[in-house]
This record gives sequence, C-alpha cells and structure tokens, in this order.
Amino acid sequence: MFHVRLTPRTFTPRYNAALGLVARRFPKAILQTVQLEATGDGRGFLRASDSEAWAEVEVPLAKVLEPGVVQLPEQFPKLLKEASKAPSIRVEEVPVETIPAKPDPNARTRKLLIETRASTSSLATFDPEQFPTWPEEPVTAVVEVASWRLVRLIDRTQFAVDEDSTRYALGGMAIEADGGQLHLVATDGRRLSHAFEPAAGGLTPAAGTEDHPLAPVVPRKALRALAATLDAMTPTNLRLGFTEGGRLVAEAKGLRFRARQIEGRFPSWRQVFPGDPAATAARVLDAPRLAKALREALKFTTRSRRAVKLTLHGHIVRLDAENDDATFASEVAAAVQNVSADRERPASVSLDVSYLVGFLDALGRAEFTLRFPAEKGQPLLCETPGIEDGVRFLLMPMDRDEPAAPPREQAPSSDQDEPPAEEARRSKTA
Repeated sequence: MFHVRLTPRTFTPRYNAALGLVARRFPKAILQTVQLEATGDGRGFLRASDSEAWAEVEVPLAKVLEPGVVQLPEQFPKLLKEASKAPSIRVEEVPVETIPAKPDPNARTRKLLIETRASTSSLATFDPEQFPTWPEEPVTAVVEVASWRLVRLIDRTQFAVDEDSTRYALGGMAIEADGGQLHLVATDGRRLSHAFEPAAGGLTPAAGTEDHPLAPVVPRKALRALAATLDAMTPTNLRLGFTEGGRLVAEAKGLRFRARQIEGRFPSWRQVFPGDPAATAARVLDAPRLAKALREALKFTTRSRRAVKLTLHGHIVRLDAENDDATFASEVAAAVQNVSADRERPASVSLDVSYLVGFLDALGRAEFTLRFPAEKGQPLLCETPGIEDGVRFLLMPMDRDEPAAPPREQAPSSDQDEPPAEEARRSKTA
C-alpha cells in the first residue's frame, strides 16, 4: 500500500506544472488526475496526460514509507494550497471494502488518506492501472538545446496560435531545426511569430500520408505544459526528436515528455518575410513604454472600429484612434530612435494593436526594430537584432473601418498552403 510524506514547498512547483497537462471535462475521468509513483529508493514521479500529450517528471519526496502508485484526486490541489506552509503532508492509500470485477477508468475504486497539520481527508480516486501509458519509440533525429532556451522560444511564439482555427495545424507551434538553430513558429493567418535559438543537431518530423498529412506542429497546450515543467526544474540540456509514428519526444534528467503531431499542413512561413528590409524603421528602446501607450489607444477602439494608426515621423511614433464618440492621439518619443534611410519622411500603418501588445508582452524588455510596410498590403515587421537567437513578428495592416474579426477563409485545397500574410491580405481585400 502506498504511503509517503511530501514537503509542499518543493513538491508544489512540479505538481502545478503537471496540472497544466490535465484534461478538463474529458470522457475518461482518470485523465483529470495526476499520477504519483514512489519507488523503493525514495524517488517520486508525477505523470499527467490529456490524450494528446503525456509527461513524466521526477519530484522530490520527503520520505517513502511504502512504495507504490496512486492517482492524486481533483481535490488535492486545494489541500496542497491550504498546507503550503506546513512542513509535510502525509499521503496514504487505505483499503477499500469492495473491488469491482471489471476495470473501469471512470470508477473511483481506490481511497487515499491525506493528512495535513490542519486536517485529515479521505478521498476516493481511480485505479492507477487504468492510467494511459505511451509506447516508447525511437526518434529519427535528435536536437539538443538548453532547457531555458526552449522555454523562451515557447513564450515568444505561443501567443500567436489560433486554437479555434478550422485549420488544425494553426492550433499549435511548428518546430524545426537546421543550421545550428531551433525554430518555433506560430500563426493565426493575420500575425506570425518566429523565434530561434542556438541548438545542436536536426529534426525529421513524420510526414504522415497523402490522405492524412502531418505537420511539424505540436499543440500549444502541450508545449506550454512542457515550458512550465522546465521552469520548475533545474536548468539542463534537453533532447528533442520526432518519431516515425508522428510524436515529439523531449527528454532530460528527470523528465520524459511525449506529444502528438497535428494533422494538416503548416503555411510556408519562410516565404512570408520580406527579402529586403523596409527603408522606414524605428528602433524601439523601451518596449514596455510603447505597450503602455498602445493599451491606452485600445481604450478608444470599438468592435467595429478596431484600427489604431501608427505614424513614424522623426524620432516620434504617434498613435491615433477614434470611435463614434471620441478621438485619441498620443506620442511616444524617448523610447524610439528613427533608423530610416530618410528620417524626415513619415510612414504610417493602421493595425489592430491588441495583436502588437501580445507580441510586446512576450518580448519583455528586449529592444527591437519596427519596420513599416514598404507597400500597401504588406505586413509590419518587428525583429530583434540577434543573429544566433532572436524573434521576428509579422502583423498584417487593416483598413481604419475594417471589423476586428473578418470571415475566416477555408483551408487551401491544394498541397501548397498560402503564406499567412498573403492569406490575410486576400481576406482583407475580398
């Protein structure tokens, strides 16, 4: 029978990270819980799955009195939070009166006794034998990257994912590796975020079949859970690879992670970026200050008049917004440096700046260059100056009277997907 003591201070961070992968309102109720295994040598392992991804992370335990495996019930996070300052929590499996003849992943056939300094609770839970396992498969190629770099890649791209898109591949982040760099890309058709970091090796994602192609894309929820887990661990080197069966494998000391590739085709994102940098550009030295000004402008937009006009003139970026009842104008000067070929020539573009705020929040305090479109219908480009690592962000302009949510296009029927910037432009001008 299972019996351990755990310390909330050291146990909670990794347990909370595992909760990010728990399935909510899933037909198989056992997936709403996290599995905890305690081994005879005093080690602990947490496992969580939502059927699309699976993770196992080593977790410190204060003492293992009896090794075994249990499912921590849905009420456990609340008890853990209430006992956050307690020196330890006791978790013990207790015998049940009856055991069903037929295994059922939706039946609570086990019972746990959870004792804190303030309370003792007896909670029903599931049979851990019904918790899913993922088969071990060899990867076709491996890339190694520092764990903190992968976390930064995920943070800098995940905001641009469109989880509600009918094009399933837009519901995750594309993962590619070449030339000593690991790339993550996300797009929703109007904006695109691309981040890259140094890495060693390469990746060979599964292609699927002609009828069911696979994109080199992993669901956002899975990668966010992976990032949270890595954040809760000591920085380490991570090994990434794809299997022939269409799964991403991530492994490090004390961590095993699996996630499925998404079915579909991802846009040819490299073709979207302009070959020649725009002649009109501004160096943004204080991204949080610009983000604050954009948020003020957003207060004066409405659902039907979502656009904010950005104008660069000299070393000033001017923001203009209006609705049926009011107008707004603001200038951002100290945070901006004009680096255009002709600094006296003004340039302007109208945007849904809520998308731009999302990029600035992900970027943090890093400096970046804001490149205005050279021609009408081309995207705004934001990029950091890094060579080995950096981030690029594209955002399509909009007419001042364009609605915030234009009708979504159907996925292209040909084998070649349209780049997101071109797709958004056609949607805008249709």
